[in-house]
Amino acid sequence: MFGFSERGRYAGQGALFDTDPRFATLTERTRHIDALYGLVAKEFARRTTAEMQELLAGSDIPVAPLHTFASVLEDPHLADVGFFRTSEHPEAGLVRQMAVPSEWSGTPPANAGHAPRLGEHGAELLREVGYDEQRIAALRAVGALKG
Repeated sequence: MFGFSERGRYAGQGALFDTDPRFATLTERTRHIDALYGLVAKEFARRTTAEMQELLAGSDIPVAPLHTFASVLEDPHLADVGFFRTSEHPEAGLVRQMAVPSEWSGTPPANAGHAPRLGEHGAELLREVGYDEQRIAALRAVGALKG
């Protein structure tokens, strides 16, 4: 359960399991879940992320920092796995992109390229649905198709 050590004791409040009947058994903890989560929230608020990671490291509780937009860019694990990459966009200049967040053995996914500009693939799409070059040129001439 979130916020508990491997011994089933609340981080820093183990005595409550012996002294408070609301937390004496799993049934009672479940019945008083709002109070329990309130205690967990208070404990988390008084500790740093690093302290909570260290405290929960030996338990069966998955733990990871909650990032801000700025801190996620500096995450050591994401840097190690090359999750962010930069590429040159034809209009926007240098942009940072995320890698595909999964690994596949047979058909590894890859980022296809930059985000298309307005109308960048319009003619290609029209060809795919059966437009001929004359009709595409006519759309371009009246400004209905860019690129």
